Amino acid sequence: MKIIITVLLVFVSVVQCYAQQAVDVYTAARAGNVEAQKDLGLLKIQEGNYPEAMSWLRKAAEKGNADAQFNLAVMYRDGEGCHVDYSQALIWFEKAANNIHPRADAYGAIGQMYQNGFGVARDLSKAKICYEKGANMGSSFSMLCLFRIYRDVGDLDNAFVWAKKAADAGDEEAAFKVYVFLKDKDLKTAMKYLKKSADGGNAIAMFWYGYRQMFGEGVTRNEDAGYELIRKAAVMGSEDALDFLSKYKK
Repeated sequence: MKIIITVLLVFVSVVQCYAQQAVDVYTAARAGNVEAQKDLGLLKIQEGNYPEAMSWLRKAAEKGNADAQFNLAVMYRDGEGCHVDYSQALIWFEKAANNIHPRADAYGAIGQMYQNGFGVARDLSKAKICYEKGANMGSSFSMLCLFRIYRDVGDLDNAFVWAKKAADAGDEEAAFKVYVFLKDKDLKTAMKYLKKSADGGNAIAMFWYGYRQMFGEGVTRNEDAGYELIRKAAVMGSEDALDFLSKYKK
C-alpha cells in the first residue's frame, strides 16, 4: 500500500512539475521572450493546435529565431494551420538558412523544394548546391539527399561517399545503405554499419542483423537475441520480418 501511495505521489509531482513548466513558458512567451515563444509554438504543434502554434512561431520567427523560422516554414509547406503556401515556406526556410545562427537542415528543405518543383521551377543544380551547403554544415539529411542524387544518375562512387558521411553523422537509413554497399566487399565493416542502423531503430536493418545473428553470418551466433530483434522489427512493420516469423519454427 505504501509503495502504491509513493508511486502516486511521484506521478502527481511529475504532472505538477510539467504543468508549472507549461505555465512558466506561457508567461515568458506573453512577456515577449523569444525562446519561450518558439517553445510554446512547438508545444502547440504537439497538441495539434496548429493556428496557435503558427501564431507563436511567427512571433519568434519575426524576431530572428532560426528554429521558429524553420518550423514556421514547415507548417506553410505542409499546410498545417494554413493552406499550403510554398512561397511563404521558401521565404522562411531561406531566413532560417541565412540566419546568424543558421539551421543546416533548412538548406536541405530548400533543396527539396527545387528538386521537386514545389513553388519554384524544378532545378536539380540549385537543389544540389543547397544540399551541399547543408551537408557542409553537418546535415545528415542533406548528405542523404546527395547520396540519392548521385545514385540515381549511376555515380555509385560519390553515392557511397555521401551515404557514409551521412551514416557517420548518425543517420540510421544511411548506415543501412553503407551496409548494402559493403556487404559483398568488406563484411566486417558492413556489419558495423548494419548494427549501427539496427541500433538506431531502422526496422529493415533490425531484421537483417537479427537474421545474421540467428545463423552466425558475419557476427557471433546468438539465436535468441537474433530472433528477438526480428520480432521487434516485425512489430515495427518490417515485411521481411513478418514473413520470416510466419515461416520459422523456433
